Amino acid sequence: LKNKYKNITFLSSTGKLEIDIIKSLNKKLDSEIYQLFGSTETGGIAYKINTEELWKPLPSVDIDKNGSNLVVCSPFLSHHAIVNELIELKSPFITTDIVELVEDSFRLIGRESEIIKVSGKRISILEIESLLEKSKYIDEALVKLGQSIHLYKDEYLDISIVSSLALEDIRKEVKSVLRYNYININIKSTIVLVEQIEKNY
Repeated sequence: LKNKYKNITFLSSTGKLEIDIIKSLNKKLDSEIYQLFGSTETGGIAYKINTEELWKPLPSVDIDKNGSNLVVCSPFLSHHAIVNELIELKSPFITTDIVELVEDSFRLIGRESEIIKVSGKRISILEIESLLEKSKYIDEALVKLGQSIHLYKDEYLDISIVSSLALEDIRKEVKSVLRYNYININIKSTIVLVEQIEKNY
């Protein structure tokens, strides 16, 4: 297997690769694993090789910060995007990615908590909570972005529910609400029952 792939470079751009997966691929394939970071609006932004922690901007891509958000100035930036309606995108572009700049590279911390991206679609976490709480079986809902994507290519949700239903029944109800409201998006989630939810908004 090693000899077959030794002179091939592998590129991943579907989601974060965990370090143990990268090490396993390095060992099995004897090849370098490149990860590409970007979005539909920005195109490619940066890359890293194997187990590197920091993302390096692609040639001709300039990065900065606005507060904690990554700012991108790039020839790959889309001119327009559809967000309910067609809007014009301006450069430099402020992303929803939270980063720490380290010289000419950056460390990816996460994404703004109110917005997630699943199957290339942006979804409001507050909107999901509101939809869940419209169910007659759900008293309260708290939705957070999952802290690990070891099992999935896309981001997933940690959903806490206050309900009188049993856990198995509430899981079915949550999945039903998500399927009904996001027909073409497969939203993966972990669901737990709690007695009380504290919200800071």
